[in-house]
Amino acid sequence: MTKNTDPEWDARVALSYEREARIPILRDTPGDEARDELLAMLDDIDMMVVERAATILAARDVDSLDSLMEIWDNTNDGTMRSGFMRNGITQLGIDGAPLREILDNRMKNGRPAVQRAAKSLMQVYGYLPYDTPTTQSKPSRPSSPSPQNPS
Repeated sequence: MTKNTDPEWDARVALSYEREARIPILRDTPGDEARDELLAMLDDIDMMVVERAATILAARDVDSLDSLMEIWDNTNDGTMRSGFMRNGITQLGIDGAPLREILDNRMKNGRPAVQRAAKSLMQVYGYLPYDTPTTQSKPSRPSSPSPQNPS
């Protein structure tokens, strides 16, 4: 087994354990401070902490959902972390909330990053068709023959 050489690794692991213990408390704590602490958990090293924080944020209120969606939009790079954030948003539908209506509302009424995230999620879940890029490009003018070098 390879030893982790990150000098901050032990501190990051300890912080992750602290965060995991705080999640049940923060779930039921109203206010901006609790929301901000949950948002900070989205960069945790433990992906289960990320997913649990994202799930709570998504269900908390519109501001928390919008903040989560903005972060997801900025980090949606196909990594496990972005996938776990997306799972937190998806959990709304699993828990019985009208996910399609929520995403449609955020696509129409959210800030630009929230609108992009909502549109992307609507496409992922088949509520909207994917944008189809144009595969053919039309030249603006006919190409001119290139001069040949005399031999």
